[in-house]
Amino acid sequence: MNGNWAESTDRIVKLPEDRVEIFETHLNLVYTGNPQHSYLVLLYRLLSTHFLYLNKDIR
Repeated sequence: MNGNWAESTDRIVKLPEDRVEIFETHLNLVYTGNPQHSYLVLLYRLLSTHFLYLNKDIR
C-alpha cells in the first residue's frame, strides 16, 4: 500500500458494503490457492464472470 492517501498511512481499508465472511473466504483463496469448500470454486467463477464481464449489480 503505497501512495499519498489515508489508507496507505493507516494500513486500513474499510469495506463497509462487504461481508467479513465473504471477504475472508476470498482472501483465503487468493493466499492459499485452495478454496475452503469445493463448491466455492464454481461460485467464485460465476461471480467473477458476473462482475467482470456483465458489470451489473446483483443486490
